[in-house]
Amino acid sequence: MAGSKEVRLVSLADLGETVTLEQLCSPHVNANHTHRVSLFRDKKERSTTMPLVLYAAFKLKYLIQHGKKADYIGSKTDIHKCFRHLLADIQQMIRVNGLEKEVMVSKTFHEILFQHVINDSPLVLSDVSQLRLNVDRNRAHTVSGNNYPSLSIPGYVCRWMLAKNGLSTESSYDDINVEVKRLAQTVYSAALDGNDSSLWQPVAGFSRRVQNQLFWKAFKATFTDAQLEMALINPVIEKNKPPHQD
Repeated sequence: MAGSKEVRLVSLADLGETVTLEQLCSPHVNANHTHRVSLFRDKKERSTTMPLVLYAAFKLKYLIQHGKKADYIGSKTDIHKCFRHLLADIQQMIRVNGLEKEVMVSKTFHEILFQHVINDSPLVLSDVSQLRLNVDRNRAHTVSGNNYPSLSIPGYVCRWMLAKNGLSTESSYDDINVEVKRLAQTVYSAALDGNDSSLWQPVAGFSRRVQNQLFWKAFKATFTDAQLEMALINPVIEKNKPPHQD
């Protein structure tokens, strides 16, 4: 019986040379769900990371906007150029405004990309108000577990959930707890319950799997069914082909 439950989980590497966004967001997929973006400026490393599924959704958006019918070798390099320009702009605005110790670079970066994907917001940093300060509102929101582990949700995802439910983005994040708990229970029951945590926790924690499902809800409301079927190069393969720095 234990063996039959374990097949619920699948390694990203075993999904083949291409994957869909839905597959990447699945709680059944064991993978390193973090994507690294390298940046070197002023003789210093200013690299950051981002959720793998956010990278994949941005890539899908990029391919569609550029009239591509399929992913292509070299797309990662082209996309990382966009990322590095945005990161450099964020770093410059931080320095100009003397906010080096107050801004969360990665959260700023993630939110601009997320809003670009789901709302077509410009992929530019035009105002200091777009910088995410290191305050409670911009940190992860913790939701306690009930027969499943506790989890955290990024602040920008919380604000998206509030907005989609017709609430003010200034409302308490506790207003999304019921929805998050319902989803968390579904994720745990469908993919993890009955599997020893050693089979999944080291490669992708519970929070990440629930977050990926929240991202999937946002992406489903953004792309058409046909667009979501586009095959993307498996990130495991891409990882072995690092993009060149300009």
